[in-house]
Order: sequence, then C-alpha cells, then structure tokens
Amino acid sequence: MVAAFACHAPNPEATPELPVELHLPEACSAWRPWLAEEMQQLWRRADSYRRLWPRQDNPESLRLVVVADAAAARRFYRQMELSGDPAVPRTFPDRRLAVIPLPRLDALLVQTSQPPRSLRETLRHEAVHLWSLDAPALRASPLWFQEGFAELLASEGLQEEVEVDAYPSHPAWQDWLRQLEQRANQHPQWQAFAEGLPAEGLLECRRWVAEQALLRHPENPEPWIPAANMASRELLQNGSRLRALIHRRGREIEPPDSDGKALLVAAAHDQVACWWPATLQEGTRLQFRFRLGRTGVAEGGLHLRCADGRQVRLRMHKRGLLSAYLEDGALLVEPLQGDGQAGGFGAWQDLQMEVRRDQLRLQSGSWKQNFSLAESGLSLPLFLEFYVFDGALQIHETGTKP
Repeated sequence: MVAAFACHAPNPEATPELPVELHLPEACSAWRPWLAEEMQQLWRRADSYRRLWPRQDNPESLRLVVVADAAAARRFYRQMELSGDPAVPRTFPDRRLAVIPLPRLDALLVQTSQPPRSLRETLRHEAVHLWSLDAPALRASPLWFQEGFAELLASEGLQEEVEVDAYPSHPAWQDWLRQLEQRANQHPQWQAFAEGLPAEGLLECRRWVAEQALLRHPENPEPWIPAANMASRELLQNGSRLRALIHRRGREIEPPDSDGKALLVAAAHDQVACWWPATLQEGTRLQFRFRLGRTGVAEGGLHLRCADGRQVRLRMHKRGLLSAYLEDGALLVEPLQGDGQAGGFGAWQDLQMEVRRDQLRLQSGSWKQNFSLAESGLSLPLFLEFYVFDGALQIHETGTKP
C-alpha cells in the first residue's frame, strides 16, 4: 500500500512539524508553503474545541492527498482499494486519509501561490474531518453536525460578503429566493428544509446551524441536541450566505477580488459560473481582459442577462474566436468568428462592452457586434455572468466608465 500511495502522490514530502502529511502533484508545489501554514493555523483553531471534545493520542499519520484530476483519482482509488465517487473530495476514517481531486492541471490554476477560494475551503473542510478522527465524542455526533463543524472552520475568513439585496431584479436571484421561501413554508424544521437543496445549500445550512449551536451552548459537549429542531424560518431569515449562494455555481472558483480579478476552473464535462459585481447601464462601458487555459475543450463565455431572463450570450474559445447572439428562452449555438489569438493559446484578449444610444456594443480586437435594445427586447440593467466549460478562464476587469 505504501508503494501505491507514493506512485500517485509525486511530491509526498511530509513536513515533521505539520499535523498532517501533505501530498501534492509536482505541478502544485508552489502551494506547499501556503498549505503548510494553513494546516498549522487550522489545527490551532480546531484545538480550541478540545475542552468540549478531547482528542486522543494516535501515532498513526493523518494524510491529505491532492490528485491531478478525476482520472488520477480513479487510478488512486483502484490502487488503494477505496470505495466511493473519486470525483468527490472524501475522507476515509479507517485509512486516516483524505483525497481531494483537482478539476484539472491547467497552468492558470497551478501557477498560483495558493489554490482558488473554493478549493481552499475544500482542503480545510477535509482537514477538519482528519482532526476529528481522534476526537471520539465529536465523531459520535450526527453527520449533519460533523459536516457543519467542518464547514464552519473551513469557511472562516474565506467567504466573500455578498450583499443580500445586491441583485434585486436579477431573475435567477428572485427565483432562488422564491424557492427558499416555498421550502421554508413546506418544511418548518431546518433539516427537512435543507435536505432538498443543492449540495452547497445543504452544507451551508449545516454550517449555520452548527455555528449557532456552538454560540448558544458554548459549554455543552453535545450542542447538536438542542439545535436539532431549529426552525427553518430562523435559518432563512438570518443565514445570508444561504441566500447569496446563487451568485456562483460549480467548482473551482476564485470570485472577483478588489482588483477585479477572478478565476474559474471546471473539470471535464463540467461548467463553472460566477456573477460579476457590475451591471451595464445606459452610458456605461466595462473593459475586461480574459484568457482561456490550454487544457480541455476550454470554451468560456459571458451571459448579459436582463430581468425577464432574455440574454445575449458571448462565447469565447481558446483559439481566440468569439461569437455573440441573442437567446430568448432557448440555448442556441452560433459559429465562432474573429481573427484568432495572435499570442497563441493562453494569451490575454481584451473585451469592451458598452450601452449607448439604445445599442449594446461588444468589441474584442477587430471583432465587433452590436445589438439594438429595442429590436432585441433587451431591458437595462444587464447583469453579467462569466462561465467556463471543461477548462479554465481567467478574468480581469480593467476599467469602468460611466
């Protein structure tokens, strides 16, 4: 088994002072200093709960393994005789092992000093599960509390603050809020409310309830008991992160930062999307740079969506070709156009968008396309959602002119 482990973990250096052995693909070696510090800080944070759940000494190592992609995860599972879905991050208590697959080894992902935010949350989450393996009282708690506690520590300091009413007229936002309201009316108890939500929503519900349980019963070693029957209405009214989940879909994502930079990385056959914190209004010009990674199909794009759901789709291909067309309730596929990418695969491209005199104007290099708002039935403001399919997309907003 040791030989098999080393075979699929090409950089298995174990730092003695760390509480876990970190195994990374060689291409991700730049992450090791960050991960080492992160694990130390996370362990200290988790250790603050020893008063509730004492940990037992165990000489066996804890191992956190990051593999290159789903295919590498499948090979690792076979060789290690593990069960479960290899595409899903997972902790194996009997092996004292956590395995986390990357979406892909694209240069846009691995040539960074630390993983994107959603992946950092996953790494932390599984590391908390490893910590809990030696805390039998915590391990005896219900699954929802174990997951909620892991996500509570995983998300500390990482969750971006999304204003609950930031997109009051966005159709997807309104649909999501209506769904949550309906579920709260149908399921007064929080666990029944949460079970029917997407995986991210279920996890966020468990995180919030675990957090409230610990805040309200700080000296109770079984805080999950009084929290088990919390009302779903209380969760919905106070859990702003749950209401904000709709603004990003899929993994992995580094959402837009204060410098206007973001990164989306999707696994094979998957799509990742993220709303942009800007809208197009009359007289507004937005300027971006974007580039697609070299791996996979790597087709990215942008939805420019109005409140009634009508939208313009801008497709971006890694060869530098583009296409833009109106979608009205149906997914269309139009041929790609443009001069191609002069700088080769992975080169930056410029994109300008503005609304002026009833015209939506798009331009990238020599490629241009205009849409009449009146003729196309588009209404302002236009909301922006970037996405990538089977690849990586890096975005940088370089300017906004009212």
